[in-house]
Amino acid sequence: MAEKYAEKLPPMPKAKLGQYRGLCAECHVHPVTEGQIDLAIETLRMRAAVRAPISGQAARGDEVTLDFEGFTPEGQPIPDSRLDGVTVRLGKGQMLPGVEAAICGHCAGETFSLDFTYPQPFRVPELAGTKARFSITLHTVARQKKPALDDAFAVSQGCENLAALREKVRAEKQALHEHTAKQAVRTALLDQAGQNLTVDFPPALLDGLTERKMERLRQQVAANGSTLEQYFSLSHQTAEKVRAEMRAETEKGLRRRLAVEAIAEKEQITACDEEIEAEYARLAGLGHTPEAELRKTLTRQAVRGAVLSEKVCGLLAAHARLSLTENIKEE
Repeated sequence: MAEKYAEKLPPMPKAKLGQYRGLCAECHVHPVTEGQIDLAIETLRMRAAVRAPISGQAARGDEVTLDFEGFTPEGQPIPDSRLDGVTVRLGKGQMLPGVEAAICGHCAGETFSLDFTYPQPFRVPELAGTKARFSITLHTVARQKKPALDDAFAVSQGCENLAALREKVRAEKQALHEHTAKQAVRTALLDQAGQNLTVDFPPALLDGLTERKMERLRQQVAANGSTLEQYFSLSHQTAEKVRAEMRAETEKGLRRRLAVEAIAEKEQITACDEEIEAEYARLAGLGHTPEAELRKTLTRQAVRGAVLSEKVCGLLAAHARLSLTENIKEE
């Protein structure tokens, strides 16, 4: 079926503007909870944590330095099995199955052995299914240690004391919530403007774009070693339901696009070269992607559309009737 929709799709239809000024929307600004502040500060502590040697038993998540060598049941060294001074993060699956778990519970300075059977299949065919005994010497065990939650930690984060740090985090969270609410309002207003358009989409256009989305989903699922049938079964969905939802979202997206173009034309809103270049730079910084790489995947027309969309959404918000709801309960 994918081949059927690989052909050129019908052109975009003309649209007639409906109401786009004086639209109504509700702005939900979620409150900042004490729990959110606690979690944010805990994240800061995790980022500031350093690994320090411990004398206790190694555990999952610790970083260990060890010597490692495998021997046959007869006591002969297994070729290429010796590792000296290797550093391993326990729990990351960096060693053979079961070996990392065996290291847990041992302390730095210990030498111990482990009986092991190589899995089958194995990357070295002659070892697959054979028995071995590993000798392990554990040199160091280091564990992540978070800084104490006190005024000294607050000072390291640029604040006078812990109370000031909490207020700083609260203000940052509040600004983020307000930005999220603002973006939600702008999207809702653009959706309304799109719904108010008068436009007839050719069924072949919606069907073709929908099938392309289905094909992308099929490729993503296949890359994970699965099939669409298995995906639908695990997600308790059907192909018909997913396709219908994709078709509805496709039409909504087309209406947004047409609304932006029509409103921009009506209001004489443009995107100049300098603004397009600035948007490329902003997106590159946002995604930590070299701008040259970004330009290979993001066309100038697409960036122009993003700039126009932002300007149109600003106009819709400026002329909308908004109601503010601040006290929304957080789960």
